[in-house]
Amino acid sequence: MSQLRSGNLEMAAKLCDLNLKKYPGDGNFLCLSAKANLALRKLSVAESRVEEALRLYPDFPLAHETLGDVLLVKGQAKQALTAYETVMRLDPANVRIHEKIEHAKAGPQSDAIKQKANVAVPAMPFQAEMRKAQEYEKSGEAICKPRR
Repeated sequence: MSQLRSGNLEMAAKLCDLNLKKYPGDGNFLCLSAKANLALRKLSVAESRVEEALRLYPDFPLAHETLGDVLLVKGQAKQALTAYETVMRLDPANVRIHEKIEHAKAGPQSDAIKQKANVAVPAMPFQAEMRKAQEYEKSGEAICKPRR
């Protein structure tokens, strides 16, 4: 996770892939992988990872937030807004989602979105996800388990 913090997104994506082999179906690693691939502009990989997380954990707020991020970068602001509103319903205490909702409401042509789209590595709040992944890695216990 230090690779993500340091901006080494290629290595971060590779480490997420390795962790997904070790812990297949882990929702946090799927979302981290999606975010790393989104920052690398590998949109199809990011989208497939977040779709897998949502398939396994349909009520996982981070998966819906990550989906919204992917959709927003793809220019699908209306669908991103729907994903972000789902986060609000599932996790009303999520403070960063309000800004994302405003960006989605502004639509894909807003200056803020255009600016983020032109930056090679968009600013995304990975800190909380990295902390969870580090705790998970240390404990060896699953944070998200698939529904059966």
